[in-house]
Amino acid sequence: MSDEASTVHKVKRMSSVYAAVQDRFRLAAQMDDGTVQALWLTQRMLRLALTPLGDYFAQSQKPSAEQKARRSYSELMHKVSGKAGPPISTLPVANEWLVEVVDLKFGPPLCFVFRGENDRYVTMEMDPLHLRKWLGIIHRKSIKAGWPPSLWPDAVVAELE
Repeated sequence: MSDEASTVHKVKRMSSVYAAVQDRFRLAAQMDDGTVQALWLTQRMLRLALTPLGDYFAQSQKPSAEQKARRSYSELMHKVSGKAGPPISTLPVANEWLVEVVDLKFGPPLCFVFRGENDRYVTMEMDPLHLRKWLGIIHRKSIKAGWPPSLWPDAVVAELE
């Protein structure tokens, strides 16, 4: 096992672009150490990640009107607070690989573990605000790309509203 493969890379921030020619998402992930990993996420891998997320959201307590208002305010403040550095797409990519497994660890915070060949993996922790924001971006782009809306569990879509 190489040093690169055995090192845990924690995602600091990520951008998501749909690549029509390949019919998959390219997730450009800037790691804590500043390097950039490009992960390719297929429709199948997204569906496999969304299924347990749907179960998780379906079992979670629904927010009150006050909590929804606070969430909207937090999202607005986050939006106007600015960006954290240059666009990831302008940074050089250290590694590019296909996501073969997506593991989820539920708890504060929710943690995605994207795994590829040769024991490669990166972890991405998200608080509820960032999770909704990222899922909303992927949802909009996947629908625009013509991926079936049925890919998205109702409980996940409801969480994005």
